[in-house]
Amino acid sequence: MNYEWNTRKAIENRRKHGIDFVDAIAAIEDPNRIEFDLRRVLRTDYKIDDYQQTYFVIDRFRDLLDTVLEADLPALYAELEGSAEFTPNQVIEGDRLVA
Repeated sequence: MNYEWNTRKAIENRRKHGIDFVDAIAAIEDPNRIEFDLRRVLRTDYKIDDYQQTYFVIDRFRDLLDTVLEADLPALYAELEGSAEFTPNQVIEGDRLVA
C-alpha cells in the first residue's frame, strides 16, 4: 500500500488524535491484529505509555460496550487470577488474526 505524506495533515492529526502518521501506518499494517476476546485482552500485559505491538479488533464500539456490560467481571477476574500473562507482541494458539 502507498501513502502520501502531507506535513500539514500530519501535524493536525498529531494535535487532534495524539498519533503520528508513521504510527498510524504501523497500526494499519501491524501483523498482530487479533479479533477481540475479553479473556485474552485481560491476560495481556500492556504498558499504557508504550507503543502497542498488538491491536485487538472489534467491529463496533457498541460490541465492546455490550461485552463488558454483560461480563461478570469479578468472577472473570477470579477465574483468570494466577493465569499466565501474555506479552504485548505475543500471538497465541487460538488467536484469530484479522487481515
